[in-house]
Amino acid sequence: MAIIVSCLSQKGGVTKTTMARLLAHAYASAGWRVKICDFDLKQKTATEWGARRMENGRKPEIEVQGFAGVPQALSQAAHYDMLVCDGRGFADTLTLELAQASHAIFLPSGLANDDLAPTVRLAHELKKAGVPARKLAVVLARTGDSAREIDDARDYISQAGYKVLSRTLSERQGYRLAHDAGRSAGEATHFTLRIAAKNLADEMAEHITENTKDEA
Repeated sequence: MAIIVSCLSQKGGVTKTTMARLLAHAYASAGWRVKICDFDLKQKTATEWGARRMENGRKPEIEVQGFAGVPQALSQAAHYDMLVCDGRGFADTLTLELAQASHAIFLPSGLANDDLAPTVRLAHELKKAGVPARKLAVVLARTGDSAREIDDARDYISQAGYKVLSRTLSERQGYRLAHDAGRSAGEATHFTLRIAAKNLADEMAEHITENTKDEA
């Protein structure tokens, strides 16, 4: 039965799909059977990326499929080692359903209060609805060069009572170009960007392992 991982957000534009693609590529590269479940049927960002990846013959192959509901996606679990669920660009009942079905949940956020506050609100809402806080991990993304700004954002999340990963993902042209070509951030052409993305993927994997080790 597949491990279920979700990338969720209260708003769009916080690299939710970037994280889903990065994670799927990391596990697929390790030989896992991985499928990305795209729940944003209007934007179809992950689905269209999957099509570009296939057209360009990228390896490893990563299957991407759109789903309107959580039960339909979970019906695929027996055929894969991991389902990476890319939620909608807003929080709704489907967001809660995904969170409740997931072994681990990533909440990407930018550094501005406009991103941080909605992220914390979503974490509070999920926790109030019965989702264990230990499953949640905030990922800081679209970061710049200010270590102080990153530290302030990390403190904001920590003081709210939630885990925030130590690795971040910066805003770089190289990542955008990779996505345009059907690659993940972990397949960026520039070595430094590729390593930074790999380090983040490794830390995300550690969070997943922490939340699934009792089921192994």
